[in-house]
Amino acid sequence: MGLLNKLFASRIEQAVQDRMEQLGEGLFTVEDRHWEKLGADDNDELAPEKRKTIRERAWASYRLNPLAKRQINATVSFLVGKGLRINVDGENADKAQEVINEFRRTQKFDLRLRGLLKRTLVEGESFPVLFASHADGTCKLRQIRPTEITDIAVNPDDYDDVAAYKRSYTRRTINPENNTETSKQVTEWMPPEEVLPGDDGETAVTTRRVLHWTVNVVEGMLRGESDLQSHLYHLGEYNRLLKSRAALNKARANFAWILTLQGADSKQVAAMREKMQAKGAPPPSSIFVTNERQTLDAKGLNVGAGDAADDLRSLRLMIVAGSGLPEFLVTGDASNANYASSAIALQAFKKTIEEFQDLLQDWLQELFSAVLSYARKHGDLSEDYLPSISVEFPVLVLSDLQKVVAALSNANASGFVSKATASARLGFDYAIEKDRIAEEEQEDLEASGGISAHHAPEE
Repeated sequence: MGLLNKLFASRIEQAVQDRMEQLGEGLFTVEDRHWEKLGADDNDELAPEKRKTIRERAWASYRLNPLAKRQINATVSFLVGKGLRINVDGENADKAQEVINEFRRTQKFDLRLRGLLKRTLVEGESFPVLFASHADGTCKLRQIRPTEITDIAVNPDDYDDVAAYKRSYTRRTINPENNTETSKQVTEWMPPEEVLPGDDGETAVTTRRVLHWTVNVVEGMLRGESDLQSHLYHLGEYNRLLKSRAALNKARANFAWILTLQGADSKQVAAMREKMQAKGAPPPSSIFVTNERQTLDAKGLNVGAGDAADDLRSLRLMIVAGSGLPEFLVTGDASNANYASSAIALQAFKKTIEEFQDLLQDWLQELFSAVLSYARKHGDLSEDYLPSISVEFPVLVLSDLQKVVAALSNANASGFVSKATASARLGFDYAIEKDRIAEEEQEDLEASGGISAHHAPEE
């Protein structure tokens, strides 16, 4: 190594060491100097500004990138599916089941749940909120946007013991009579459960219960992280590469006509150039008649389209790896998948969805336990009743419907599963289907001239 190179290298190393001392001893090594620290200084959480940036990019990808949108939507579809059941077991369970069914109906719960889950996956967390009426114990389900929650206060010895959520938001007041609007920035600490007064400021009329759903967390983390976070970069690069290829392909459509004159001098070339410029480019489907002294050729742009295939494939595989879904589910293209490889990929995918289902089961049990507790406290449900809530998910993949039906029928006949459970596994609501079957049987009986037991003449 020359003297100048040695001097230059020593100065770079000294500059790196000086920077390390500024940032704190041991914070970075020489190999880390080109990397940006994502976490906050005192824990493993993302810094607030970094979390905000990642969420903005995640929402942009969900809205504008088809692969990101398909990942989130497909995960929610397989997670919830059709036929999700919330069952209440135990003594006097019918009344509690009515409370839950009414809550699902009035709050459009199945539709609202899908929206909550999409937000949870895109942002990494969501904050469902229950408002329980003290008049009759009924509940409304709403949400607080995660961006409004700026801090979470917890017991330092028990991170599951949340003391309060710090919320910052803009409160708007509209006066239609005067056609005026006022805005006020509000910052407040909210306990997980709080009794809210009425208009008089004194009478308790509602209880607010804040829940917190998080994904992609490890023990001790307070905030969730986006399901798109690990491959946001690759989603962006995939989009940019596709746009670049589209621009190159568009440029490739433009070409130039090259006319070669054999043995011509400069004057002849100049005269032919003026003549061709005056005539303009040949129209499509033109016929050219030349001799050996003239050669006419069309020259296009060689963009090397084949070179991009491997790059696109590599980016696509990184996106697939980050999503946890099989490639054909993310891209919607099953042309390269055979039955054996698809079956293996679906097994791993089922494990991923089942892990999400474990989370969702805990969330829903907490949610509906709260709904029933308010019905006991302020409604008609007996205070002595302690329900046992279970969640039944539909079958993820029905590889052979006939075999599944036969297996469930045998399990029911053997007393292993109930008819309600078997129906739920096939995506049907047993109570609804039972009523429909009874109605159809009654219609068939009346059509055949028979007499229903409900209308039999008295002796």
